[in-house]
Amino acid sequence: MAIVIACVNHKGGCARTTTSVNLASALSLGSEEYGISSRRVLLVDMDPKGNVATTFGVDKRTVGPTMNELFSRGVDSSSLKLEDCTLDPDFLTRSMKASWRKSNPGKSRGPPNHIAVRDLWVLPADMDLSGIEVDLATRVGRENRLKLALSEAMGSFD
Repeated sequence: MAIVIACVNHKGGCARTTTSVNLASALSLGSEEYGISSRRVLLVDMDPKGNVATTFGVDKRTVGPTMNELFSRGVDSSSLKLEDCTLDPDFLTRSMKASWRKSNPGKSRGPPNHIAVRDLWVLPADMDLSGIEVDLATRVGRENRLKLALSEAMGSFD
């Protein structure tokens, strides 16, 4: 059975993104020392600034469909699937390594081998997400839109 953990606070600058990314990363890695097995984690960014993806070195201008499009699914009869919107572990690893290379142009040996993501997927957000509240304001069932948007994730993540 999947467990949902939400890091929520309406105040800005209170470390929501940092806490969420670190918690998701720790859960995806697990800990042999503490007997915690790794988990398959879906990290959902609900902040229109979209900084979760940036944390992994992802250029937000290059991501495809985001949380906004997933929220709108069904409203506009889109056949978009959750997997169309998520950034998988291989993509995140490549982005982190590319970001490392960009930040360290003089290092010829390349990024450290330990820079890798496993068992962690990211559902990114973008600025368009800020308008979804207005779009859904008059829609019937708007209070269930997030649950519906993420229903495909149940059974695929821990």
